Amino acid sequence: MLGEFGEIIITDWGLALSLKPEEGSCVEQTQAGTPAYMAPEVACCDLASVDERTDIYLLGATLFEVWTGKAPHTGKDVYACLEAAARNIIQPVDKADEIVEIARKAMATNPADRFSSVIELQKAVQEYLLHSESLGLTRSARVEFEKPGNSYSDLSRALALFEEALKLWSENLEARKGVMQTRLRFAAAALARRDLNLGESLLLPDCPEHQEVLARIRQAQAERKNRIRRLQVVSFVFMGFAIAVFFIILNIKSRLETERDLAMTSFKALNLEKTSLLAGHDAVMNELTALKAEKDQLLRPFFQPLQPR
Repeated sequence: MLGEFGEIIITDWGLALSLKPEEGSCVEQTQAGTPAYMAPEVACCDLASVDERTDIYLLGATLFEVWTGKAPHTGKDVYACLEAAARNIIQPVDKADEIVEIARKAMATNPADRFSSVIELQKAVQEYLLHSESLGLTRSARVEFEKPGNSYSDLSRALALFEEALKLWSENLEARKGVMQTRLRFAAAALARRDLNLGESLLLPDCPEHQEVLARIRQAQAERKNRIRRLQVVSFVFMGFAIAVFFIILNIKSRLETERDLAMTSFKALNLEKTSLLAGHDAVMNELTALKAEKDQLLRPFFQPLQPR
């Protein structure tokens, strides 16, 4: 049958036993059921031991066959199968995993060793499903972790998958180990690329395996701080030197401009003096010309020829 949410519901209305028979009723004590799935108490006609835990056995037997493809009991004929059910001889499987162990617990020979209720059996199966998903994520994470190159993207995916697997199942030791290994490898890759803050953030201070790389990262951080401090000192010295050179150049420029101004003033004065001297020279020459003309005028009578009387 299909349930409300599309889940499969197994039902069997063929046999039912009243656990509180009415007074005076008669219960026939005989074997009933399918030998391949029959609980030992049913195969042995021990009706006093038949209760809700017998149904737990049947659910375990169904789970066993769904998972392994084999019915729990087998034999060359019906009687051999009944004997296997009475002795609770369960067929071997190639590989026993957690779901097989759940089915075997549900099919324990002693009813007291089985799950106490269907809800408890359901929880065990649900836990397995969570574990199964967690283990699948762990396998995927391991594939990413084993990729060569130690690229940030591969290691990031591996770490995310390991952490998600651990979140689904906190007892997943392989995932827990993978988280520690991936963090360590990721931090070492960050150290090699000088991403020191990233590397430090990935490591756990209380994890012994992380201490060596963590110490190397912190040493590298200290060295980087010292280099930065030295560079700052050099920068300040260079800046001071540059400022001093600037003021020296500014002072030299100012002095040169002053000397230039003085030279220009002297040059202008010399030009004025030259102009004045030239003007004086012209005046003297004019005066000399006038004196020569006057001299010629005065001497002219003495050089004129005598006229006959």
